[in-house]
Amino acid sequence: MQKAIADLENTGATVYSVSGLRSHREIPFGGIHSLSLDIRIGQLGVLGVADTLASRLSRPGERVLVVDDLDFVDTETVAVLDAVRRRTKRPMIVTMSESSIYSMAQPAVLSPGPEARVHLNPLRYEQVNELLTGILGAPADTDTTARILTKSAGNPRLVVRIAETASLSGLIVLRHGQWRMTGDTLWNEHLHGTVESLLEGLEADELTGLQAMAIAGTTPLDVLQQVVHSDVLDRLEQRGLISVVEDLHNTVSASITPPVLADYFRGQRVLTSRRVLKSRITRALSGLPQESHVDLNSADSLMRVLAALRLERSSDDAATARHFHEQVSVLERKRYELWNAERSVSNAVALLRVYWGSPIDASRIERILAQTVTSEGESCDLLFLAFTKALWAIHKGKGLDSAAGASGASGRNVPNGPPKPKRQNFSSWRPTTECRRTSTGSSRVCTIVTPKAV
Repeated sequence: MQKAIADLENTGATVYSVSGLRSHREIPFGGIHSLSLDIRIGQLGVLGVADTLASRLSRPGERVLVVDDLDFVDTETVAVLDAVRRRTKRPMIVTMSESSIYSMAQPAVLSPGPEARVHLNPLRYEQVNELLTGILGAPADTDTTARILTKSAGNPRLVVRIAETASLSGLIVLRHGQWRMTGDTLWNEHLHGTVESLLEGLEADELTGLQAMAIAGTTPLDVLQQVVHSDVLDRLEQRGLISVVEDLHNTVSASITPPVLADYFRGQRVLTSRRVLKSRITRALSGLPQESHVDLNSADSLMRVLAALRLERSSDDAATARHFHEQVSVLERKRYELWNAERSVSNAVALLRVYWGSPIDASRIERILAQTVTSEGESCDLLFLAFTKALWAIHKGKGLDSAAGASGASGRNVPNGPPKPKRQNFSSWRPTTECRRTSTGSSRVCTIVTPKAV
């Protein structure tokens, strides 16, 4: 907002800025006092203050009203701004949280005259990285940027606060020109005030509900409602403190957002009431399907990675999953538009790469494979397209013969590519297994050996 005000002033406009504060919401004319104008309120009342401010805004020249955090501005100031705007017809720029827009009636000050509403989406990874570079003086590494993005849910103010307090607490350090984490957490005591400001105004049952969600982690909604009343969950969602996401099996799960709130509740002292609450949650979650036991001493690194992912899943994956699913969806749409405008091999490959490891659009894939112009293109792109056609044929149940035909037809378009392959009889392939013991003799390693086609 400060940058917007500076830009307006650079154009020669006179800006009257009102800032809303949570602590001043109940103070009459608190917002008017923030204007730093010599307006003697005294016995004037709302209409008298409106007359004084309107006379100033009516002077010649470009004059703009700017109201930051309208949802925290006191009632008297809102009434004054409403009257002034109706009289002077001067433009007004207003910011307020998304939860306030949808959970309360539209403020009167927004009603008269034409209106343009701009919805600010959460920051993306590259935007967070750019913001961190600006406030810390140097870029952060990939892990640090991703962790701050996750914990803040893309909220710019939280990004700044988490980064500043982490630097102050030594949780991130500047090393080789990049800010890097020194541990596995960004939570520190300096964040208490920031988090508690987000919780201001919540009722006791809402705070208890958030505490329960922090203990339970990401939980199916029907199970969570056994611990937290649905009315409480509705109120928390209106405040924007709950993230809800639907998985591939149509199971709706909920978690706290921004995830830094969960860190706040987990860091509190374990009181008797909290132990009772934790016991209750454990009983409610006991009916959920349990993950099979994983031997953490196993030499299989994949098992250790999966175990770590399952542990991480209990905290803030709902917000993270929603964020990255949205980003993948936007990327897929943009790349499809590029391919639709120019159906080249490079555009087709760029789009098909999005579908590897993410939800697919079968009809689009069929269209891309059928309508892409393959007369020219880079060898690696043509090869990627050939393999994709073959795998898609297998995925659609057309058999290995069809896959071989698809890859062979595409392979002929590769410059300096191999000659046309001979037809292979895949039905005669007989893979065998060879096993040997390791040098210590403590375990056995098996390898699948596939002979040449007959």
